[in-house]
Amino acid sequence: MSSQDLIQGSSLLLSELSHYNQWMATRLNSLGPIEGTVLEFGCGSGGMARAIVRLPGVRRLIANDVSPHVKDYFAKHLSSVPNLEFSDADIFRTPEVFKGMNYDIAVTSNTLEHIEDDGLALNRITECARSKTAVILVPAFNCLYGTCDADGGHFRRYTKKSFRRMAEGAGLRVEKIAYFNLLGAAGWWTQYVLMKRTDYEAESHASNYSIFDKYIVPVYSKLERLVPLPFGLSLVARVSSQP
Repeated sequence: MSSQDLIQGSSLLLSELSHYNQWMATRLNSLGPIEGTVLEFGCGSGGMARAIVRLPGVRRLIANDVSPHVKDYFAKHLSSVPNLEFSDADIFRTPEVFKGMNYDIAVTSNTLEHIEDDGLALNRITECARSKTAVILVPAFNCLYGTCDADGGHFRRYTKKSFRRMAEGAGLRVEKIAYFNLLGAAGWWTQYVLMKRTDYEAESHASNYSIFDKYIVPVYSKLERLVPLPFGLSLVARVSSQP
């Protein structure tokens, strides 16, 4: 998938699902408050940026992505959002730039699976935070790896065990970890594993995304809080480099 495709297909559709993105941001915030100046590492087309910047404790959000197409998209569509700014710094080439951002906490969602050395990236964004803390959402379970993962250039999906192994191998401590969005896993498996729809066909079933966002998420998100999940479309975690 090219960098331009990161603001097309399912990525663009998901960024427009306001209830879904707010649910993800709220779930990450429940692992421990996201507040102050926040770095969003791998912001893509900005759906999570819009949700994170609305969290009550967030004063300023630095949305980061190395793609020039994402930079252009932000300039056109998100430049007027209050307390939101864009950075195209590269965590591998210029990590010192991240230290100079003086952010309090890092957030990253659906990004680490795109990075071959995910441990190094996670270590650096965590170490550069003043709180030495990051909150993460990543896709879960390799049995859900489907055509959309392949189209998106995903190296992997995660389980609690494999995420812990990666994070601890990078010198980080996993403070909290859980699965997220059990219902979404069924829809994902049906569309991208069983039916093998490609990411480039996403617009042809945009109505499914819209129905899920408008009518299902507001109700289901409240139900999912009630019990720990043994399975889910995603995994959420909070890590720290503090002992």
